Amino acid sequence: MAVLLAWVFFRAKSVDDAFLIVSRILTDFSSPLYMGGSAFDTATGLALILLLLVVQLFQYNRIAGIYFQPSGIPRLLRWTGYAFTLILIGMLGVSSEQFIYFQF
Repeated sequence: MAVLLAWVFFRAKSVDDAFLIVSRILTDFSSPLYMGGSAFDTATGLALILLLLVVQLFQYNRIAGIYFQPSGIPRLLRWTGYAFTLILIGMLGVSSEQFIYFQF
C-alpha cells in the first residue's frame, strides 16, 4: 500500500497535487470507484481474479497439486516457446510515451 501511495508522487504534476490526491484517496469515499478503462477491462480483471481464487481453493482442498508436474514437452521446445513469448511481450506490450520517473 505504501508503494502504491508513493507512486502518486511520481505521476502528479506538483507536490501539492500529490498531497491532494493522497488525501482524497484516504478520505473521499463518496466519489465513484474507477473500475478500469472499460467495462470489458473490468470484467476481464474480475474474471481473472476469480479464476486465481478458484485455483487457490482447489490447491487448498488438495484437488489440484500445489506444484506443477514435470512436463512431457522437450526442453528445447519449451525454452523456444518461452523465448518467443518474451519477444512477443516486448514487441506487443503496453508502451508509454514517457518513463514515469522523468516527472519526479
